[in-house]
Amino acid sequence: MGKRGTVSENKLNRIRTDIQTECNKTILITVQEVEVFYRELGNIIDHTNAQVILTGLSRNMANFSLRLRLTVDQAIKGGMTSYWSIHAAFEAFPNFPWATARRYLELDFTRFQTACALVGNNIYYGFNSNSGEAAAPRYKSLSWLCMHLLVRHLGAEYGTLTQYATYNRAPDHQAQLQALIDAYVPVIPDEDAEATQELLNTFRNARLGPQVPQ
Repeated sequence: MGKRGTVSENKLNRIRTDIQTECNKTILITVQEVEVFYRELGNIIDHTNAQVILTGLSRNMANFSLRLRLTVDQAIKGGMTSYWSIHAAFEAFPNFPWATARRYLELDFTRFQTACALVGNNIYYGFNSNSGEAAAPRYKSLSWLCMHLLVRHLGAEYGTLTQYATYNRAPDHQAQLQALIDAYVPVIPDEDAEATQELLNTFRNARLGPQVPQ
């Protein structure tokens, strides 16, 4: 459940080893069995009930294995790596010339705004069987840009993004996007700063929804 039915042999081996060390118990489950189990159990979980199910699993695993509890806890934001990577880059690099990037990736930005309206701040949205208009391929070039920024400047935290297909797949306007990444400095021209901030506020507000005054 924590891996949403998808896990590599190497990753599963590390989990098995950690559990063996921690609990002195041997776990024999295979990659194929993980896929089959989730195919059956995945029919009962979606973004509306994933929090309750995973919270219960995490609480139960704490009494058995901290490694398994960590695996369950890491399922948060699962299946929506591109979506959350874009928001992370927007928050981490507000002075990046996003308005300039949008001129190259107008369709991606428009589609991502649609995704924001659907997903909002729901960290369990990826448990839907179909992400619909929030699916990552709809804004893959914007995802590429954001993932590369995160890896370059915050590699200690986001280095694992290099394992994702989106990171390694050529985006639209790659030369222009790479030039923006290479030229990125902490301060951007005044003429772009206001447009960039307005653009970032659009996506932040779309994710968080209307704010109720305190």
